[in-house]
Amino acid sequence: MSVVHNIFVDESGYTGPNLLDSAQPVIAVASFRCDDATCEDYKRRIFGGSASSELKYSSLSKTVGGRKKVISFLKELAEAPGLVKVAMAHKKYAVIGKMVDLIIEPAMRMDGMDLYDRGGNLALTNVMFALLGQGSHDRLLGLFQNMILTLDPVDLHDFSSELFERQFENDELNSFIDLFRASLAKLGSSVLIDPSRTLDLAFTLNFTLASLWRRDIREEDGIRFVHDVSSIMEFNKAIWNAAVDRTIPKQEIGYDTRTHKFPVAVTETVSVDSKSSIGVQLADVISGASAAMGRALLKEEAARTEYENELIDIVNSDRVFKYSVWPSDNVTPETLGTMGPNALPLDNLVEIVNRGGA
Repeated sequence: MSVVHNIFVDESGYTGPNLLDSAQPVIAVASFRCDDATCEDYKRRIFGGSASSELKYSSLSKTVGGRKKVISFLKELAEAPGLVKVAMAHKKYAVIGKMVDLIIEPAMRMDGMDLYDRGGNLALTNVMFALLGQGSHDRLLGLFQNMILTLDPVDLHDFSSELFERQFENDELNSFIDLFRASLAKLGSSVLIDPSRTLDLAFTLNFTLASLWRRDIREEDGIRFVHDVSSIMEFNKAIWNAAVDRTIPKQEIGYDTRTHKFPVAVTETVSVDSKSSIGVQLADVISGASAAMGRALLKEEAARTEYENELIDIVNSDRVFKYSVWPSDNVTPETLGTMGPNALPLDNLVEIVNRGGA
């Protein structure tokens, strides 16, 4: 007998395509599998609110009592594997990853090389983040971001000028910057071909979560994604529906462990007013706590509060499933976890998404 699984989703730290907002360096998307009755039980027992009072992480986190309730909720979830999946991204790291994806990867492909194979793109992004992640390079990253947003030749000129004319502070950085210079010289204005929502991390993280849930849920069962009407998912409706369409032929797309199996087959995607959905409210609490945990990870340990350390202990552990786009020191396939056979190329994924008019 088939069943339909409710997956409530919400995001925190969303700043649109501006990924260099220093006040919001992390985005987190939480997905919570729960039936309505259990959601009501969580709210009543842990948060002690009436059905009509809306739970918001932003409000709960402002008081000692509210923070204690958040920790209690997260601890319960950590003892119930399979209820929660969180996806999060370090935004500046994601910008540098997009520089690698949109400048170096296509130039290498022109020479018959596949940067994605065995995680070469991730290794290079990790190296580049270590070299470019400091604030002194934010102008270069900002010019790249603006160029991708506008696809304007004037902005390409501004980015190119910074890239080619700026004197960087050490030989190691300059040698890696030379990779971008050579690649951009090879691509020319073709770098302005619309990469289509390439800076929309919210869509990417939501789709990744849907794909991960489908791996856990039987093929014959349905998945019902429920999100707040003000969520960015509402604005990405066409591209989302194309990516999770049940009629997509069976296939696996991607590299080594970084693959998506199609069809993801989300049976229904529903937008609701969060005031009327306890499940969405609880997803808001989880996403807000996850984003706060991510921001805490960016602090020196001595500067973290006791609450932040509690969040790290729970959310940044193997008790809560977490997919993350995050910098590391890993540069080999073994340490990156990118060993294994490749599936179909990513061009197939682009074709699927383009069905939504992207």
